[in-house]
Amino acid sequence: MDIFFYLYLFAIAINDWQTMYFSKWWVLPSLVILGLFFPVDLVSSCMGTFLFGGMSILLYHIHHDWIGVADVAYLSYFGFLLGYERMTIALLIGISIGLVYAYIRKAKTIPFLTCLSLGCLVAWWHGYELFYTMLARIWIR
Repeated sequence: MDIFFYLYLFAIAINDWQTMYFSKWWVLPSLVILGLFFPVDLVSSCMGTFLFGGMSILLYHIHHDWIGVADVAYLSYFGFLLGYERMTIALLIGISIGLVYAYIRKAKTIPFLTCLSLGCLVAWWHGYELFYTMLARIWIR
């Protein structure tokens, strides 16, 4: 089942990298795939959706030139799929990759779904470990 997720992330990343555009309507078949193949922790998933979807909607309404509608849709979708723990890691990694990309290429816009897809891939494998390690290091200080 993981292969579907990997191929889906690859398709998102390549399309967004090449065109800097990704349709928000691709989220609908994504929801079908999610329902058929991936079990989710409902509490963590709903928290991820409301936390990351809500923040991205707020950001879109404040600065709609910073984030696109597809970014909002996929932040909500990945928030539900990964849950708030792994999505936190995916977002941190995605933003870090995006900042490095913008710095190296001296770009004003970045293919954010490509960066987020890479973050989701890492978070899919090691998200819980990284999240709780990060949390423990913050609390120890």
